[in-house]
Amino acid sequence: MDKVVVSDGRIYVGDYTSQKVFVFGMDGKMCAVLDKRGRGPGEYLQIQSFSVDTGKLYVLDQFESTVLSYDAGTLAFLDAEKAPGPAWDFAALHDGGFLFAYAPMEGNPVRDRSLQYRVTVTDGKMRVKETFFPYAEDEADAFSIAPDLSENGDTVVYGSFREDGYCLFDRSGGQLKEHVRFKFAKPVPDGDRSSLLAVMGGGYTFLASVPYKSGSCCALNLSIGGAGQLCVFDEKGERLLRQPDGSMRNVLTGIIGSAGPCLIGNWQDKSIYAYMTKNGFERAEPDEEAAILADAPFLVFYRMKE
Repeated sequence: MDKVVVSDGRIYVGDYTSQKVFVFGMDGKMCAVLDKRGRGPGEYLQIQSFSVDTGKLYVLDQFESTVLSYDAGTLAFLDAEKAPGPAWDFAALHDGGFLFAYAPMEGNPVRDRSLQYRVTVTDGKMRVKETFFPYAEDEADAFSIAPDLSENGDTVVYGSFREDGYCLFDRSGGQLKEHVRFKFAKPVPDGDRSSLLAVMGGGYTFLASVPYKSGSCCALNLSIGGAGQLCVFDEKGERLLRQPDGSMRNVLTGIIGSAGPCLIGNWQDKSIYAYMTKNGFERAEPDEEAAILADAPFLVFYRMKE
């Protein structure tokens, strides 16, 4: 599972290895599979990312730099539009437009100099409406935190390794709503942000994944002194919280998406379920537990308290 989106009572799961998007009901039963890899009309060469909104499933084809749209219910092909430039991630907006995210890296194709921005907002015909966070022609990040975007309801979250923080965009039309910047005890120096060797070997603290927002909190993966740590940022209290010690009862793990008041975790296999429940996490219902122990794929929905 590379990405999970919940929309209109369905769960969309992107598997970029198999180049498919699986569609499930909220009861876990499979409804459909988008499997259109190829070079013909309505087909894609490589799924870079996908997004779901207003009854449409969108796929960003990295090779063709094209966004293809399908009916979210039937998966019938609808349309295709060339993206404004290369992008690592994108999100569909309620007005039919799109928000694209890009991080310049060593060896990446040079974009149109008029579009040297980390975030670009377009309308449905890929005409640029607004741009954010320009980058210099010779600027490069040590790595991309892809996926660079997460979506939940009316909000798109953009994560930034370069600036140690994230931004909230209004999904109605791509308006920037809020910046959140962290002041880490040992941040990556500006001079080291282009060197993967320096970043990974310096014992620094930096954002390692896009945050996933649920209510007034965001779950985010940090690299702290070379070790990964899933933390929760309480936006109301402006506190960065680490995981509780001891019991697994309230521990988050494998966060891969969010929907409404819930964060969504991919625990990957039954061994993680066995470890978590043995150490205090609430067990699933008997029929669900039987499926998990039989190695059926599963997701965990964490309902977050305000």
